[in-house]
Amino acid sequence: MGKNILTGNHKNWEFNRIIDRTENAYQNLTHVIFNRFVDGASIDFQTDFKSNQLQEAGNASRKSFNTANMELIYKAN
Repeated sequence: MGKNILTGNHKNWEFNRIIDRTENAYQNLTHVIFNRFVDGASIDFQTDFKSNQLQEAGNASRKSFNTANMELIYKAN
């Protein structure tokens, strides 16, 4: 990933904590992560053994949910 940042291919990475929601909103989500790349960029993902193992372990440690609609109410830096 570092190489993609240095070459300008990686736009940004976001960690968004959910701090409030309506009563009818899905209650199991605590945060949302976005990993965005520059449109049309040639992304260089490492495919060595160590990188593959880290990717597999990271994916196995997460619980995924089906797609959901979200509405941004407030944004702060």
